[in-house]
Amino acid sequence: MIWLYYNAGTLRGLSSIAKYSSLVNLAFTFGLAILLIFISFDMANKLEWSYVIATFIICVISFFWLEGEVKLTKIKSYAKLNNRDLLNTSLPMLSASAITIINGWSDTLILGMLTNNEQVGIFQILLKMAGIINIVLFSVNSISAPKFAHLYVNNQSKLQSYVYSSTKLIVITVFPILILLLIAYQPIIDILGGSFNSTDYFSAFAFLCFGQLFNAFCGSGGQLLSMTGFQTLNRNIIMFSTVISIVFNFLIIPYYGILGAAFSNMIGLVLRNLLYVIYTNSKLKINTVYNPMHDIIRKLGKSKMMKYE
Repeated sequence: MIWLYYNAGTLRGLSSIAKYSSLVNLAFTFGLAILLIFISFDMANKLEWSYVIATFIICVISFFWLEGEVKLTKIKSYAKLNNRDLLNTSLPMLSASAITIINGWSDTLILGMLTNNEQVGIFQILLKMAGIINIVLFSVNSISAPKFAHLYVNNQSKLQSYVYSSTKLIVITVFPILILLLIAYQPIIDILGGSFNSTDYFSAFAFLCFGQLFNAFCGSGGQLLSMTGFQTLNRNIIMFSTVISIVFNFLIIPYYGILGAAFSNMIGLVLRNLLYVIYTNSKLKINTVYNPMHDIIRKLGKSKMMKYE
């Protein structure tokens, strides 16, 4: 798995986004599914063996893809990176990823400590429903991250325009999905069961959706900081927002249950993105926020100019 993700990350750095996304998202899942179907059903440890074999097969494929991409790009020499520079770059990213995982589970774990299993189960489903848009965010960030680094080094004048365009793409894609989820909430919970039929649960879902929508409008601030040499700052922002979210969880969940967990999740996400906006502006002089009014005013201005002409 380490080799697989290492090769996938290298392909991403070489701007081979389709192959990177296939390895990380599609190939392993489909490989595992196919093996589960074809391996004998009475075989002991079928799931474990399927996982191991699928990982090995996809890893081998990643080596062939990487070799072909290196030949295609005609890379003949590599910049040397000493161990100290490597650690200074990678350790903040590693710790940021670890803290992100902790943050993702903190609401659920604290809710389980302070309430009951039913509340945890319902909250997990609401969280997964609201988190559907992460597919969009991941897809856009997969393409944007290496582009951020390339433009920062080679053409900073175009970086602002590209950042704004990527945020706009995220918002245009995410906004209708979230609206559809809010509208379809009742039919979805009718399928899942009557235990979801509560005003508090819908309010909790609305909080989760608002946090995701705010995240979309603020763009890929964390990716931008990490790809432009501010990975330590990104880690600190994630750590601070996670601590605040955990504190809110302990303060609010005992009184409001799922509603408190959803509100704490939203607060952590909003705070993190506000800090991203502040620091991308102060450190990079780049605004990551998408403002639809800006586009409307610009279009109106163009239409007036065309009218006068």
